[in-house]
Amino acid sequence: MALAGANRATVRRGTGLGGGTSRRVFLRALSGAALALLHPARAAAKDERRPVLVCLNLAGGLDGLSLVVPYGEDDYYRARPQLALPPAGKAGGALPLDSGFGLHPKLEPLYASFLDEHLAIVHAVGGKHFGRSHFRARQLMHSAAPAARHGTALASGWANRYAQARAGIASGPRLYSTLAERPAAFAGAEPVALSNTHESWRKTDDDYLRALHDLYEGAADPFARAAETALAQAAFVRQRTQGVRLRGHYSRAGRSLREAARLILANVGAEIVWVELDGFDSHRSQGSVGGSLARRLSALAQDLAAFRGDLGHAFDDVVLVTMTEFGRTLHENGAGGTDHGSACCSLVLGGPVRGGRLLGSWPGLSPAALCEGRDLAVTTDYRAVLAPILTEHLGLAAPDLAHVFPGFSVGGAPLDLLAPAASRPSGG
Repeated sequence: MALAGANRATVRRGTGLGGGTSRRVFLRALSGAALALLHPARAAAKDERRPVLVCLNLAGGLDGLSLVVPYGEDDYYRARPQLALPPAGKAGGALPLDSGFGLHPKLEPLYASFLDEHLAIVHAVGGKHFGRSHFRARQLMHSAAPAARHGTALASGWANRYAQARAGIASGPRLYSTLAERPAAFAGAEPVALSNTHESWRKTDDDYLRALHDLYEGAADPFARAAETALAQAAFVRQRTQGVRLRGHYSRAGRSLREAARLILANVGAEIVWVELDGFDSHRSQGSVGGSLARRLSALAQDLAAFRGDLGHAFDDVVLVTMTEFGRTLHENGAGGTDHGSACCSLVLGGPVRGGRLLGSWPGLSPAALCEGRDLAVTTDYRAVLAPILTEHLGLAAPDLAHVFPGFSVGGAPLDLLAPAASRPSGG
């Protein structure tokens, strides 16, 4: 629909579309704001249920020994005279999970999901070849490069390779990111839909979008066609999500998790949604029962509880997995924090999850068990956490795992993360 009285020259001046480079910049920005490359035919009916994986990246390197407290180990208390949390049963103590382990007390809103068996926790997760550099570890985690590449990331991301393996099944993107730009896990040939928060694009001036549509309607060059497609898709997503009402109380940092809930409830076709929360790089003033990390964990628990509540029955079809580039050192440092380490833990939350359990192999914290004498050792590769979710939950054919995670083999029995499909709730 053309906007009456729209002046193409004015629109060109307003957007700086005179040259090829400017148009590329504009289209990238437009794509991010408009959930670019969304194919209306891909979207499900409003009441249709589809499985979704939410990857929640806790950026900065989370201290898993504060999230899941190994209060049964004396070495934990010897290494952390200031930062160790009290054991379960003591004032400010950990919330009991299993023999010798407890959840940080600030995670009480999340603890309910463990008790009702929709939260599982996997011990000592990570990548043995990640190292201690944020950049290197993130690149390797996102690309899922095999260890044989000696720390060299692949050109594509593991999630995009998942979408490639599923490309012939239906049209439209399967990958949705709530970041303003594409995460490295989504890098590759398959289309990716980017979304800032609902509030940011909801306020976009409709008249301006109509003027842009009028400018590019019927034009032949590829940039014009891409712009016209993005504009049509923006209108489609707005229509799709405008009826979604969320009532959960999220922290300021958790807005992207709220956007993930909105996308899932709107059934826009997402199979993997990427969410990122930062602030977990705790080199100094980390704290114990209180402090900077405790505040961050409190916000995380609040956001996850709001996310679950907002999803309602859709929670039955969602699995959320936390990821982080590495854990922290066992010993606290002189600044009241912890430095870059190796293994962390992974939270797996969702309706299909066989929760209420601690999974994986716990290596212990004795000096002989530590990685390089300083870190919790990796005993479960992070790809072993993702693999059963991709196959059992999202329906990826098992042979295609070799394409998604080249050079990786789960080995032995896969992690028992999910309930059999026949035993899951069937409500809508």
